[in-house]
Amino acid sequence: MICPSCGTTLLDDSLFCQNCGCKITVQEEDKEQTPKASKARSKLKVSLIVVAIFAVILGALSVYQGIQLKQKGLQLEQALGENDSLQDEIKVKEEKIKSLQADIKTLQSKEQSQKQKVDSFDAIVQVAQHSTLSSTSSHFYVDRYIIVMKPNSTASLKLTANWSYGGTVHSSTSARGTAYVTFNDNSWYNSVYLTVHSGTSGVATLHFSNTADNIAFDVLVIVTP
Repeated sequence: MICPSCGTTLLDDSLFCQNCGCKITVQEEDKEQTPKASKARSKLKVSLIVVAIFAVILGALSVYQGIQLKQKGLQLEQALGENDSLQDEIKVKEEKIKSLQADIKTLQSKEQSQKQKVDSFDAIVQVAQHSTLSSTSSHFYVDRYIIVMKPNSTASLKLTANWSYGGTVHSSTSARGTAYVTFNDNSWYNSVYLTVHSGTSGVATLHFSNTADNIAFDVLVIVTP
């Protein structure tokens, strides 16, 4: 309601103007329209309040969702960090496993090598126990009775076989795949050089005998791996 005298905005049920004191006369039409306007303004206020409440709720939800998303992001970053840490630990353990596997292979190789040495030693002992690694004759002997060789190699051996009445020398091997001997000459005056040929690793006995005085002896050949 507006004062018709000074134009001051008044309350709808005012009888006098609070500014100029003018008496306010309300026409019947205005009295009928005033409750309707009041109801409209009330509805508008309610609507504005509802909208404001919805806005506050939506804002609160938005803030809550933002907080939740931030927490989820932090949790994800933490999980990714833990995953990277676990991956690093896995790599370290894999390297340790590889190192241990290499150590095991080295130990197995050493064990195999030691076993071969033990087997070779046992074979040497067994052959030596059943061999005559010397000669009792001053006319029939060699310059050495034990020869150590590498696989697929040769060694020289000097044989003295000196009889005034002549004789024939015979030779044989216990393991031709490991070692055997060949004569460099078919005849000689008092001595001859022989060539010992090695094959695979192992132990072999070269046996020598003659027809002059029936003396025999052995030469031990050790072919190392």
